[in-house]
Amino acid sequence: MNFRTTIKSPPIPVNITHKHKLCTIGSCFSDTIGGKLLKSKFNTLNNPFGTLYHPHIITQVIAESIAKKEIEPHEIVVEGGVYRYYGAHSDVSGQSIEALKSSIASIRSSFVEHIRESQCVFLTYGSAYHFYHQALGMIVGNCHKQPGQLFDRRCSSITDIVSDINSAVGLIKSLNLHCQIILTVSPVRHLRDGLIENNRSKAHLLSAVHDVVQASDDVHYFPAYEMIIDDLRDYRFYASDMTHPSSTAVDYVWDHFKSTFVNDETADLIKRIDKINQALSHKPFNEQSQEHQKFLKKLRSSIETLASECHVDYKEELMLLDERITRAV
Repeated sequence: MNFRTTIKSPPIPVNITHKHKLCTIGSCFSDTIGGKLLKSKFNTLNNPFGTLYHPHIITQVIAESIAKKEIEPHEIVVEGGVYRYYGAHSDVSGQSIEALKSSIASIRSSFVEHIRESQCVFLTYGSAYHFYHQALGMIVGNCHKQPGQLFDRRCSSITDIVSDINSAVGLIKSLNLHCQIILTVSPVRHLRDGLIENNRSKAHLLSAVHDVVQASDDVHYFPAYEMIIDDLRDYRFYASDMTHPSSTAVDYVWDHFKSTFVNDETADLIKRIDKINQALSHKPFNEQSQEHQKFLKKLRSSIETLASECHVDYKEELMLLDERITRAV
């Protein structure tokens, strides 16, 4: 007897290796998968503008980056001496207007250059609901804790979301015609919207995403949403807030991700990297002991071999290892 409804990832004709550049943009689930890619040493630009949920804002940050748009004074919020931009997450900030503009300009520049050379861009959409600033007449990416009466909360139509996603695809293709685009819908439930509203929101996103995918040969859908909501489908696979996937659930999706996008050779390399990551996180009883120093030197040699053979960047880890070895001398 089968007590689960399992899902198999549909075949996607995309193969990523450690030679490729990748980029993730969107919701906190995009952060999570991007973090897994970074930990596995893929050359990944992970959510450079911070967490963004709505398709319009994701398209907007791409467009503004390409156009090198100047930030207008009314788009800046200051709270407690920290300056933030309505078009980005609160993680993107500055201690002055000039510092904020400089930070955003730098992020935009590196983003555009990375996209030009990327094999894949992963776009994760979190919500069809957006906040519309009534006085400024624009959708914001983050309210930055401004008074609620300044905003209207609205749900975008499927037609508008399709338009937003198509615009994002077109902008990415204008930078890199051969880039593959992977669309996902975040499985994180927005319970503050209400269960009915959350389901409506996800339904709009799913319908729009599939409309776009069906009309394109190089835009694909990865079913992270279905894996959490329909396959695992149990509160034991959620964190204590009952909305975000647990680490076990994330690992489950990550396993599907690897089986979908990487070949056997790359999968073996990820396993080697995982072993090194485990060794690097080892906490000794006595770091000065000869036994542990021998362990560190052997680990350093293994990292150098892997970095040389597979062109994986371990500069930071090697530097930290050298410090730990030097301290014991």
